[in-house]
Amino acid sequence: MGGSQTYPYGSTAAVRGHVLAALGVLKVATADQVRRLMCLGHKDNKAVRNAALDLARHGLTVSEPPLVVVFGPGTRLGEQALKNRMNRVMDLAREHWSGSYKNMGSPNQAPGGYYDYSDAIPLLFTTLERLQTHGPHADVWWRCGHGQWEALPDSLANPQDIEAWQQRDERHRRRDEQEGQQTAATAVWGQRPAAVSTPTPVPPQIPCTRCGQSVSAPDVPLTPAEDGRHCPACRVDLAQQPPGLIKAFLQRRP
Repeated sequence: MGGSQTYPYGSTAAVRGHVLAALGVLKVATADQVRRLMCLGHKDNKAVRNAALDLARHGLTVSEPPLVVVFGPGTRLGEQALKNRMNRVMDLAREHWSGSYKNMGSPNQAPGGYYDYSDAIPLLFTTLERLQTHGPHADVWWRCGHGQWEALPDSLANPQDIEAWQQRDERHRRRDEQEGQQTAATAVWGQRPAAVSTPTPVPPQIPCTRCGQSVSAPDVPLTPAEDGRHCPACRVDLAQQPPGLIKAFLQRRP
């Protein structure tokens, strides 16, 4: 079944027109009645059910009504005995209430699929005691396939149908788009030329007047303060000379 955002159950305009025409006369009709009255060329009720489900999204009609089993006061059962009886009915009627699984997984779509309930009749359980104690608006309804007590609107919802899958598929598509954009941005950034660093200028080297080495050479232990004329080694050597020799050396300095 290939649907659209507007008509996710894939019904045709012709069948939707037949359903509306039939309901305009009968007001209330089952899918089988509409098919036998308006769509004799269809071998089953699936097309009519799909049209009813699509029209229900726009408030124009409703789908197949649910079947409710109410356990009355004559069936006072313990919790486990009630579950056993409910499971027995569920197993016997499984082909009527369970949807058919449609696998929609593909590389470009959300993984998994959805359950098509167009040919299914919702089967609900409750007890007269629960209805009398809590009322029909409380969590007193157990729908086959849901596995828990729910309020009536929740029990009639189909959280695994095509609409839920379309929402997952839309989130999957947006995530792929975001990942693609991030990958493209990363690739463009990787193609940009690397920034060229500007080398730090090296200060000019001043030669030592005594030996010719740079006056800014690394200091050695016990190096006197710079004098602007001698390297560290010469400053150490001169500091160790007797004062008279230093004075004589300085006087002979060109």
